[in-house]
Amino acid sequence: MSSVILLRTKSQHTIKVNVSVLAVHEERTDSGKFIVAIDEGQMNSFTERADFPENLYQRMVGEIQDFAIVFLNETGDIQTWNAGAQAIKGYNADEVIGRNFSIFYTEEERAAGLPFELLQKAKINGFVKHEGWRVRKSGERFWGNVVISAIHNSDGKLIGFAKVTSDATVRKSAETDRLRYIESLESRALEMRQLAYIASHDLQEPLRTMKNFITRLQPKDSIIQDEDSLTYLNIISLSVDRMQQLVNAILEYAVLGFGRVLTKIDCNLLLDEVKQDLSDLICNAGADLNIGPLPVLKGYVVELRQLFQNLIENALKFRRADIACKISVGAYRDKDSWVFYIKDNGLGIDSIYREKIFYLFQRVPNRGKYSGTGIGLAYCKKIIELHGGRIWVESEVGEGSVFYVLVPDL
Repeated sequence: MSSVILLRTKSQHTIKVNVSVLAVHEERTDSGKFIVAIDEGQMNSFTERADFPENLYQRMVGEIQDFAIVFLNETGDIQTWNAGAQAIKGYNADEVIGRNFSIFYTEEERAAGLPFELLQKAKINGFVKHEGWRVRKSGERFWGNVVISAIHNSDGKLIGFAKVTSDATVRKSAETDRLRYIESLESRALEMRQLAYIASHDLQEPLRTMKNFITRLQPKDSIIQDEDSLTYLNIISLSVDRMQQLVNAILEYAVLGFGRVLTKIDCNLLLDEVKQDLSDLICNAGADLNIGPLPVLKGYVVELRQLFQNLIENALKFRRADIACKISVGAYRDKDSWVFYIKDNGLGIDSIYREKIFYLFQRVPNRGKYSGTGIGLAYCKKIIELHGGRIWVESEVGEGSVFYVLVPDL
């Protein structure tokens, strides 16, 4: 950013100065430093005043501590050295002036010709940015964030390069730790998916065997004819069916989001498809499903479809018997996210259960007469967490519920 400012000297003279201010920020932080560049012609015009310190610009750059700022000649030999360069690289000025800047690069990078390549790119493009491991005087490596800018004289001839380096080792270390943690989480998740698949497969086999023998005992020509025995067989059969549903649900939960693909989704079309799939349930419930204008966003289409279907199915399932079922779906913008809402006039949820219902097999008491595995809202929670968002509910018993789903921009 450039601007003209007024400066008052010690002798009370007022002068106009063209000043450029460059904010230099470390990545992933809000902190920053400022480099002030004063127009060279104006610098010469007013530094001649008796009350102006000599070599102000050189002194200013020379005393900057957090950035290594050096001037290189056309071949990359070091011409100047500041306090920041000494602090970061460990050399005194008399140890490096006249030496080539390639001494700060690893042997592998020197052999590959990286220092020369960077100078050529800066010469052609005006500047070049690069990050990589650099070497201090002690031999210790640090992660350098480097900008090299070509410097020209008034005739446009290249006279050298300005090289600014910051030590980004702390940030690099944090990024490496974060990536390792993510890799460990992904590895554990894969192990859990494999474990869930194996466990569900091993559980399915004895359940199928039980179901097979129960089926053989149930026909009319079976040796079992008394009413009590047939009732017990029927209860066992229903229990086996439910166990199979739970095993399948656990397997589906474990692999949820595996192999997902981020795509652009028109939520209007997505909800139309969900509404069509649930048309029989909506008709049988005599429900009025109203879907308002919805956004187009990036997300995981299969998972989002499952989320909306689960929430609408719940609204249909837990409806009141004394009034017509009404369900509304809409969305609104909240900063850098979209918030969807699914509102119903159903049974409602007591406040003590509003957090528990989003965990596996947690169901509201006294709802045993409703079919289900108690895993549907846990699905929804996991799906929205895959998107980096969150889900919550506001509800009053007997008044209905509003489920909110926040989906951040991806």
